[in-house]
Amino acid sequence: FCYADKVYAFALENGLRIRIHTIVWYWHIPRQLTEYLQNRSAEDRKRLTFLFIKTYMQCLKERYPDAYSVELINEIAADPDEIRMLREEGKPVYEVDDEGVRIDEWYRLLGKHYYIEIFRLAREVFGDRIKLFYNDNNEGNREKQIIFKTVIDQIKAYEQEHGIRLIDGFGMQCHFWGSETETRAYMEEMFNHCKRLGVELQITEFDVSNHSTKEIQESIFSSFAEVASQYGIEVFTTWGLNDIVSWLHGEEASLVNSRCDPKPFTMKYIEAFSGKYNHEKSMEKKRNAD
Repeated sequence: FCYADKVYAFALENGLRIRIHTIVWYWHIPRQLTEYLQNRSAEDRKRLTFLFIKTYMQCLKERYPDAYSVELINEIAADPDEIRMLREEGKPVYEVDDEGVRIDEWYRLLGKHYYIEIFRLAREVFGDRIKLFYNDNNEGNREKQIIFKTVIDQIKAYEQEHGIRLIDGFGMQCHFWGSETETRAYMEEMFNHCKRLGVELQITEFDVSNHSTKEIQESIFSSFAEVASQYGIEVFTTWGLNDIVSWLHGEEASLVNSRCDPKPFTMKYIEAFSGKYNHEKSMEKKRNAD
């Protein structure tokens, strides 16, 4: 936890809140867990994995008590664009269930609809003091939008059956490719669909790659803040501090350049999102609605 502890300490010193990202992600299953599960029955592997996850949640709750939200499940929807690309490149394609959910190692350990139990455990551990999110990407893909809705509808069906609230929101990663198809109309359709999911929306991993022209990239940057601000988005998080400290190093995908100066369109984002999030007020509004 040493690096996360430093980030958390910095946040506290500067009056900032943090989100926890993430509990379950297909790309990573801790080695400590897989080694511990070796040579055990399927029933024991499932039971112990849920216990592992719950214990980890309890640790996070105690270590980072001022976090305002946690992304419990990340990228569990199969990505049709990714699958097509893998097939075109002759690479292995991952398995998908009949609802479009990735059949990864978590799925194999825990079974179909395992994400509902993840949300149930999280609500048990965190209570109402923290918002619980499902986080995913490529939100503009219409095939994938169906999977988002299926997952959230399954969680809501459990909520209705058991009289409890599990999911608070959907995290829109908003990693833009930098394509000429990513127009204002594309963004508006994307937000309109996500609004229909019936949960709070937060922007969680924003950046804009450059896979076409600089002009298109800058147009996406300029348009997005204007479009997103019309949909009641209160939380906006970038996926990189600047063009150097970024997973897209070299693509100038951030709001801050390599000299740590804001770019010309960055003020739009500050005006659109800065200071809009009030966690206590938001949670009170949610409780009243329930």
